Amino acid sequence: MIQLVGLLPPVDPAPLPPNSDVGNFQERKTDNPGQSKQIQYALQLPPEYHPTRAYPLLIVLSAASEPPTSALARWAPLAARNGYIAAAPLWQVGPSYGYTADEHAAVTDLIRDLRRHYHIDSDRVFLTGYDQGATMAFDVAFSHPDLFAGVVPINGLPRWGASSWYWRNAQYLPFYIVAGELAGAVCNYNRRIFENFVQRGFPSLWTIYRGRPDEFYTPEVANAFDWMDRKKRESGFPELGRRFLMGTNGEEFQTMRATDNRFYWVTVEQHNEKYLNPLLDKENAVSAVVQATIREGNLIAVNTRGIKSLRLWLGRVWDAQNGSKAMIDFEKPVRVTVGGKPTNNNRGYTVTPSLATMLEDLYERGDRQRLFLATIDLKNLQ
Repeated sequence: MIQLVGLLPPVDPAPLPPNSDVGNFQERKTDNPGQSKQIQYALQLPPEYHPTRAYPLLIVLSAASEPPTSALARWAPLAARNGYIAAAPLWQVGPSYGYTADEHAAVTDLIRDLRRHYHIDSDRVFLTGYDQGATMAFDVAFSHPDLFAGVVPINGLPRWGASSWYWRNAQYLPFYIVAGELAGAVCNYNRRIFENFVQRGFPSLWTIYRGRPDEFYTPEVANAFDWMDRKKRESGFPELGRRFLMGTNGEEFQTMRATDNRFYWVTVEQHNEKYLNPLLDKENAVSAVVQATIREGNLIAVNTRGIKSLRLWLGRVWDAQNGSKAMIDFEKPVRVTVGGKPTNNNRGYTVTPSLATMLEDLYERGDRQRLFLATIDLKNLQ
């Protein structure tokens, strides 16, 4: 069934436009089941698009007060030439980026909608933005790293909270940061994040345009596509974060908003409220964290702070050397520890692959490249 689902066309294919010339953008709205608000977006398909083939996706976030079509136009010619679906949502709900769940939904709901209507390669979804769109790209990527294969922010100003906590969430997510030397505080804001990346070996690249102010650097479009063509989404398996609660040396996944709740194969079902900081702006705040490792012998070791309940998602992952492999041995009990202490009264969990679980998850996320077959719920943690 996993192989079959991966080969199927979109569940609700959109009609193809009469022609797909470059710059001939479609204006669409998301229509996901159960969503509370429709997202307007501009879309360009590759000239050769056909629903039986999977295509990489580039999401473009516009600058403040800029229409999505203008932002998309900067990337459209090379997106078409390189065979990318390109989309730009209308994300702005205020005069500038506000770090809100509604703004995040402009990206997450858009990805879900595009997966339903077009054949998206979910292992090759990229995010870019300029100015306030780049600030948003930093935040959305740190908050939902499992969605993307790479991020290209151009002259973004990530809030200091991102450089204090959330940068750790990019440990498997490549960043290609672009900044102008004379673009105000951009270099200083980006430098702190980039130095954290480099010191810990996170996949990252920083290009600085010397003597240039805050502007869109057109030559970077070709460079970005060359960089993206070498990237695929990581799985976060078997190690999801490292060095639990080791202060500045810790590399746990950070969450300070109830909607920042999925990190590859772990979802946060309930936060401890005192660890929530929706705008990432409280200087004395403490972030909730999660770290998990799947070890030999069907043991899953979990560490948390500020989290009341978690769900572990188990299925198959792609290994470049061995091909598709199961995350655990489904024929043997699975032992789980939290903070080094056994759960389930020190008894193993019987984890049975379920078609219903797989299809429900597929319905919710539409991610056909990462299908999960079973879950383990961990409650009453803190």
